[in-house]
Amino acid sequence: MKNNWFDKVEVLPPYAGYPVHRGWYTTRDGEDVVAYTITPKRPNGHVLFYLRGGTGRIGDVRLPRLMQFAAKGFHVVAPVYRGNHGGSGKEDFGGADLEDVLSLYDRVRRTDTFIHALGFSRGGMMALSLAAERPLTSVTSWAGVTNLEWTYEEQRSMRKMLRRMTGGDPEAARAAYVERSPLYKEW
Repeated sequence: MKNNWFDKVEVLPPYAGYPVHRGWYTTRDGEDVVAYTITPKRPNGHVLFYLRGGTGRIGDVRLPRLMQFAAKGFHVVAPVYRGNHGGSGKEDFGGADLEDVLSLYDRVRRTDTFIHALGFSRGGMMALSLAAERPLTSVTSWAGVTNLEWTYEEQRSMRKMLRRMTGGDPEAARAAYVERSPLYKEW
């Protein structure tokens, strides 16, 4: 485990024989964010950012998912985003909480060269947004949100949450929807 990635580290019981840590780090905008890591038994020299989907407990980080990648030799790091697991701040669905991923990436990059990102749904949006901002060895966006306006139109069950996170619907809060959508980022 790279202790210099985090400001504070808690050693958790091993999962399936893999060392597990919970770390806290402070983002550049001052939020304290929690991330989990699983150390591989046979490291391949690569770090995998596992970027969770959903919000709150929906789509939360699950150790069995992380362990699957650690079993392939990846040192897995999984931020849970601000406001979760005792971290400060509030989730922002690809807005200010993108800083959670960027700040952690910058810490990891100081010690590791081969960094991959994998995300599902919201995590796919975060992985693509990270790739637009920082160099990655690879990026996988599995059913990732690419255009938040399309998500608003197609996923009625998400509309209330999106209005709360962005300040309105796509017409009223156009800038927030564009800013969070990887489709509009400069590559």
